[in-house]
Amino acid sequence: KKLREERGMEMELSMCNFDWHRLRKELGMPLAVRGLWDRLQSMITESDLTEGTIAVCEPGGEPTPMAAPYLKLKRRQGKILRYNCADSLDRTNLCCFMVSQQVLLEQCRRLGSGLMDAVIREHLPGGGDTSSASWGFLLAPDLTIEDLRAIINPKVLEWLAEMYVRNGDVMSMLYTSTPALMTNVMREYTTLPPQASDTQLTVQRRYQNVLNDAEKQLCFFTFLGRFLRSLLPGAANAGSLPRCVSSPGAYAVTLLPSMTSPADTDCQILDAKGPWAFWLCPPDHDVVDLCLLLREPVVVTDVQIWVKNGLANGSAAFPRGMSVWAGPYYNSLTKIYGDVPLPLSDDGVCLTFPIPSTLAAEEGPDGTWIPSLAPPPPDATPAVSRVVHIQFTRDPASPRAMILGRVQVNGVPPDVVIVPDSGVNAMADATGLAALTSPPATDSMVERKALEGARHAARDFGGKALAKADELVGKYTGDETKTFGSLAKGALSQFSSWMSSPQPRRGPPTPQQPGAAGGRGLNQHQHQQQQQRPPAPSGGASPPFGVSAAAG
Repeated sequence: KKLREERGMEMELSMCNFDWHRLRKELGMPLAVRGLWDRLQSMITESDLTEGTIAVCEPGGEPTPMAAPYLKLKRRQGKILRYNCADSLDRTNLCCFMVSQQVLLEQCRRLGSGLMDAVIREHLPGGGDTSSASWGFLLAPDLTIEDLRAIINPKVLEWLAEMYVRNGDVMSMLYTSTPALMTNVMREYTTLPPQASDTQLTVQRRYQNVLNDAEKQLCFFTFLGRFLRSLLPGAANAGSLPRCVSSPGAYAVTLLPSMTSPADTDCQILDAKGPWAFWLCPPDHDVVDLCLLLREPVVVTDVQIWVKNGLANGSAAFPRGMSVWAGPYYNSLTKIYGDVPLPLSDDGVCLTFPIPSTLAAEEGPDGTWIPSLAPPPPDATPAVSRVVHIQFTRDPASPRAMILGRVQVNGVPPDVVIVPDSGVNAMADATGLAALTSPPATDSMVERKALEGARHAARDFGGKALAKADELVGKYTGDETKTFGSLAKGALSQFSSWMSSPQPRRGPPTPQQPGAAGGRGLNQHQHQQQQQRPPAPSGGASPPFGVSAAAG
């Protein structure tokens, strides 16, 4: 619906239900897979595959390094099939693997490679030449998993199975901190070792969820750059470091006058590989202006200029003074430096001129403008700039032309960037805020001690739960007389009943005051802002560990 409204895209969406869990339990794996193939036959054949030819050059042509590849499509895939299970990503991965075997078989048939020719006809019912028809193996009514394994080259099928096993383990480690369940069926196609029992993995997931999911969610928030003021209060400007923002795709809005033609400002002084680039201005210019449109809006941190002392014949000299303006637009710039003298230095020396985050400046006694050293007001926020204007001046009494070295502007992204999305990030932020906020303030010493005692008891109880889970896993894993279902049921039921039993209380510990967070920000005011925690939404709770909170 959203794509139709925003992009005018017309889509035909359909959904089919397939009770994989029940059918596999009642009929077994081979019949459940055959039922899945039959259920998706029409969708797979209607979707089809993208098929064509790609080459380094057209037939009969000469390949060249800069030429685009030759591509000729014979047919294009018409639909996309998406698999989803209501409560198990592992089951989704397994079903995708079973269907992808048929897709791989059809791809091998069309390529004429990867099939065991000696057994194709033997494993097709009636000995018909189904392999010459599109999706012939999928439409064969009596083709089983074992037949398919005999038709496809074992090495090709092993690569496919290993890809799904690795994919399932990676996804499962991200969400549950354990390898995926139900991968032994796929591991049979490979040389990979068998997985641990599903019972053991299930219990491990349970206590990982109880003890470690909250900490892992905070790691995800850090990786995604969310709530950095609370998670990393000492990091400068929410964890961002200054970087060059004046190399291309930034560009010079006003062209510098040049004694050489053609002249490219971007290549010669904005994107130089080393500090030895230079720009030679005509001798009749006392003032030259370089106006830069940066790659993105940033908080400018400094302007750097590399010294170039002139040519060997003494016909050019480095500028005497410099002025700098910055701001969001060309007609709303703030003066930061004004006619500041540039020191005499050796070739290649980098001169760095810091820019205050609030773009505050003041006029000095000699008429020059320099950044203000006064602390910013309490409500000041970093100024976001997109345009930087640099003006160079020479000594009017000097007949020599000005020569410029490399110029670079550095900055950091602004603290707050509003990115419209479908609402998933907003929901994740709302739940994450609740987990990151401090406990509710209270003036009662009794309530504060009770709160600290509860938190300590929860941590102590979690450690006992971990030890008890290990004990139960060891007990039931060693019992070979019971089936898989009874093992899982017994371990989980005893584990749950033990967790719900009352535990002895402990006295509250002495509250400890956390140390002040250190860090070097752009200014003292920003450092104070970084230590503030975001407000808690009403009725908030710790976020469940899931895709809505982790998706970025």
